[in-house]
Amino acid sequence: MKKKKLLITIYLSLVLIMAAIVYLVPSIAGMLEQTYIAEYGSLKTVDDVKACIIRDETVYVAPENGEINRLMKEGMLLKQGTKVAQLNGNGAEEANDKYSQTLIMLGESTETNIGNINKAAGVVTYHVDGYEKKWNPKTIGKFTENELEKISNTKVLSIDETNFHKGDPIFKIVNNGGWYIIYFIKNSKANLYAEGESVNVSFSDDNVECVVESIEKIDNHTKVVLSCNRYYARYTHVRVEEISVLINEEQGVILDNKSIFELDGQTGVYLKNKLDENVFKPIKIITTDNKKSVVYSKYYNGEDGMPIETIEPFDEVVKSPKVIETGKEE
Repeated sequence: MKKKKLLITIYLSLVLIMAAIVYLVPSIAGMLEQTYIAEYGSLKTVDDVKACIIRDETVYVAPENGEINRLMKEGMLLKQGTKVAQLNGNGAEEANDKYSQTLIMLGESTETNIGNINKAAGVVTYHVDGYEKKWNPKTIGKFTENELEKISNTKVLSIDETNFHKGDPIFKIVNNGGWYIIYFIKNSKANLYAEGESVNVSFSDDNVECVVESIEKIDNHTKVVLSCNRYYARYTHVRVEEISVLINEEQGVILDNKSIFELDGQTGVYLKNKLDENVFKPIKIITTDNKKSVVYSKYYNGEDGMPIETIEPFDEVVKSPKVIETGKEE
């Protein structure tokens, strides 16, 4: 009799356990399913990078010894044939060691004439670093990430002496037709850029609008080249600088990318309805930073031009939805 009661007790216990599994576990799973409230806002896609400035530039050296009289100020845009500086007197007895390495790097690329006249129109600057010959618009394609690190250790020299020796740098002319910015990003971020699109570049002291000239994947990194024809006070001499590149800024409903998936060829998310059910809602992405995305609110136009109802602010979004192999909603 006792054995029979024990078997009945065990049976009832198993029934209760199975009932708990059937009825309680799905409820607990639903409670654990993470959601968040969709909000309307703006999303900025920004890259903070170390960049190199490339220009079309020519260094002029002193044709003779002399004490300099600078006729043109730093940053002035000059016509071709302008007398930039005048040398008088005895000048320095020996070449300035400060520029020895720079002159070696420049080789025969320097210009000189007895009147210190610029041979081409451009902006005058009294700064040099030796890379004027090696890196220019024609050699951008050869620029590598290793070169960027190498240049980072090079000091830009100010031509601020009074007395010069023949062959010392005395000024530089930079073509004002355009300049370039080169930097490297992870390959996973290359999709954020598109050739021909505009971006905004923030230097430590100013902002300029640039255009994406090229995007090239090289091994584990992507080389981005921006072109610019806007005026920036230091573009004539700064070589390497930390910059912030604003790729785009858009407004709409902000979603976590983990929430977004594809169902039957349609991009969308799962929303929780009042019955705590997962309901698929189609979306259209405006832009992304690969972590979050901005999507249209309330309606967007489909391929046929007809409006499609979509997500709205304050909708409850399933954070990490799972789609079963059949492609049906859970």
